Amino acid sequence: MPEPSLTSPPLSRTSTIVNDIEHMPVEDDPRKWSPLRKNFTLFLVASASMIAGLSSNIQNRAYWVF
Repeated sequence: MPEPSLTSPPLSRTSTIVNDIEHMPVEDDPRKWSPLRKNFTLFLVASASMIAGLSSNIQNRAYWVF
């Protein structure tokens, strides 16, 4: 039984090249952001979600009928 190879097999004419978008170089890479910027972005998104959820309660209040 042949030994498994750790290298990739050679490309044939019919094979396609798959781009790995996870490791593509970008100008503003979020993985290189400072912890302050990451936490601020998290706070901003979380606040926007909370405010959007609360706005429906402000516009359509519940009326207590006794």
